[in-house]
Amino acid sequence: MGLGTNIYWRLKGHAKSKKLVWNTASLFIIGEKNLKYLRDLETAIVRIAKPKGSDPGLTRLRPPRAQEARLLTSAEESAFQERPTNVPCTSWAYQNAKLGRMFVVNRGHKFGFLRCGCGSSVALKDPVRHKAEIIRDGHKTPYNQLCTLKPANTEDFAHEFRTDVLQIRIDEKIPIPKDVRVEELGTWLDAFSRTISRTISEAIRISAARLLGIDQREISATVRRRP
Repeated sequence: MGLGTNIYWRLKGHAKSKKLVWNTASLFIIGEKNLKYLRDLETAIVRIAKPKGSDPGLTRLRPPRAQEARLLTSAEESAFQERPTNVPCTSWAYQNAKLGRMFVVNRGHKFGFLRCGCGSSVALKDPVRHKAEIIRDGHKTPYNQLCTLKPANTEDFAHEFRTDVLQIRIDEKIPIPKDVRVEELGTWLDAFSRTISRTISEAIRISAARLLGIDQREISATVRRRP
């Protein structure tokens, strides 16, 4: 009975509708084969509360994701010759965490963060309306005290860090379509980086994570054009 009551209140917390009707038979929707371990209980609760089905890890509220990390330091040209690849027209170079420097920017929900002098910051969902609401309603400091200041600065958060880096380089020039005019060349190259290059880098990142047997989020990938 105690477990059933606990499950009820947890179900009520997950469900969008606060008029959830408790049904003890609901637990059998999951099936005993899918509820082998205690850690599966939370997933079971979410699936009952949202019977149409969705992955709890994809639907729960998560903090704003940082933008793509950018490489600050490039390996020396000689490093690309030390360990030849077995893929034609490519070369690579490894930098350990002492040499590999990257830079990442977090813009929140694309509109930055409203930061106050007290240390509090909120990711803006709208650059005008949401900002006005925060200023009007007030906020609390990181120490849970009512702040008397008015936050005015909208900023992006940035962080420089050191990590192991593997640079993979395409050594052949990318052929440019003949119908691309000179004044459109920059736009075409930018589009190429956002599409083809991004697809290649993501394929390498996902394959590397699988090969190493680690979570995909443990590896990030970025793309840049050679000068």
